Amino acid sequence: MFMQDAQAFSAAEKITIAAGGAGVGPAGHMTGMLALTQVETAAGWRAARTLLPGMRVQTFDGGLAIIRRVERHALSDTSEPVMHIPGGALSNCADLWLAGGQRLLLAGAPVEALFDCAAIQVRACALAGFRGIACAKAPVAGEIVSLGFDQDEAVFANTGSLLYFPAAQRAQAPFFPQPSEQALRLLLAAMDGGDAAHLSGWRAARAGGAPA
Repeated sequence: MFMQDAQAFSAAEKITIAAGGAGVGPAGHMTGMLALTQVETAAGWRAARTLLPGMRVQTFDGGLAIIRRVERHALSDTSEPVMHIPGGALSNCADLWLAGGQRLLLAGAPVEALFDCAAIQVRACALAGFRGIACAKAPVAGEIVSLGFDQDEAVFANTGSLLYFPAAQRAQAPFFPQPSEQALRLLLAAMDGGDAAHLSGWRAARAGGAPA
């Protein structure tokens, strides 16, 4: 679970995510992962298709969270587009297939430098073009599986990718910010070894209230 801690993180500035790219095919507004995705549970790695309410999964903050809800969307055939994340693109050990609207957490030094927080959330469709991530046909027919928890949770999928599932009901703003389109472009460039000075300049301008 994620709880606000004023001593651990600076207050997050309210920023908006770009609408562009949110409608990637029929799956663009759905959330979830292909049923064959491996998710780390208290009992080890399990295929998403085997997950049930009451099971516990490992989360980004190091604790175990109880699955409260499992939603399934049938893929009638492999012509329904999903987002393909090649193995290694986001610390995933194997190819990952997600609905376009599924959120992921991005973490690391560039994220901390730009946003002053441990991670940000971003929709899978917004990552199209980064490290080979693209909209593609599902490799197999089956299901898209989405999870629900009492609070916002990020779970491990295919080893190192972090899938973010916001709580159905929340009493406060999301713990992790969602970047604007411009900030996301700069971040992805920095993650691929881009200009660190440019990233630092953007952060300085942002802190001063001026656009970069």
